[in-house]
Parts: sequence; C-alpha cells; structure tokens
Amino acid sequence: MVFKTKLGWKAAIFLASICIIIIILNSINFSMIYLPKGEFVASQESPSKEYTLNAYLISYENKDDTAIRVEVLNNKTKKTRNIYWAFPEKTVQMIWVDEMHVDINDTVLHIKNNSYKSKNMNIDK
Repeated sequence: MVFKTKLGWKAAIFLASICIIIIILNSINFSMIYLPKGEFVASQESPSKEYTLNAYLISYENKDDTAIRVEVLNNKTKKTRNIYWAFPEKTVQMIWVDEMHVDINDTVLHIKNNSYKSKNMNIDK
C-alpha cells in the first residue's frame, strides 16, 4: 500500500496505534493473568509432588458475590499459572486425576494446556 501524502501516513499510523491499543485491552480483559489474588482456601499436591494446586476465594462488594481462582504452582521453578476462574462459586473441590490432569469442581483440565473461565462473569456492580 502506497501513501502519497503526509495525511495518508498519519492515518495509517493512527489506525495501527488504535489496533494495537484494542489488542492490548482485549488481552488484559480476557486474560487470566490479571485476576485478583483472593483469600487462600485450599491446596493440593500432585501425586509426584512436582505441582501444587492453590485455590483462592475472591469476594466482591456484596459478600454473596464470590469467585474461585485456582493456580497451578510448579514446585521446582516456583512459577504459577491460573488454570481455573469461576463466578459465582463459593466452594472448590480439587482432585488430581493423574500427574497432568486435575478435576476442579467437575471440570477436568490438563495443567499445562488447558484453562477454564466460566461464561457467567458479570461481576460489575
């Protein structure tokens, strides 16, 4: 695409900037990286003790509005990854199916490849 005027270049740079901002905002909104920490409620080690599931309860303004966040911790590297986020939920049940699969509140996930985010995430008050 050839731009023959300065206005053409400015328009292209402006549109590219807007696209980049939209992509960044979209990734922040839908990413599980930026979830609230919450209050620790439970922990469960994998059969080999290489991984640990940590569950947290997140409370909002109305104490009846709570969510569950579960992260998997690699005990060797100390890196964590959020794998489960559900609203509204008040309790969590975590069961290791095998070394790489967990059952969290009847949702089976591969700890390295899967994550779950409930569809009912209308928590704005």
